Amino acid sequence: MTEGCQGGWAIFNSLFAMHGGVPTEECAPYKGVTKGHKCSDYAHCEPQTKIMDVRYINGYNFNPTELQIRKELMMNGPVTTEFLVKRDFYLYQSGILSQD
Repeated sequence: MTEGCQGGWAIFNSLFAMHGGVPTEECAPYKGVTKGHKCSDYAHCEPQTKIMDVRYINGYNFNPTELQIRKELMMNGPVTTEFLVKRDFYLYQSGILSQD
């Protein structure tokens, strides 16, 4: 089970960072896919930072407003999110994607 689009749910990124720590980009480079990769592939990577707390903005499964997101950024730092895309996004490679 991939928990969504073979990349997982955004909240799991934060939970992993809180419980396991975050390695450097050099040791565990971002690949954009998880298929064919296992956590054990990066077991030798030492955590460089840890997330201290994870929470939802505006509760679970509720769409936060732009103001709520901006406030969270100012008060507590980075946020992670998920978003729904149209099918043409799967072909996107670079530049600005039109919303027509």
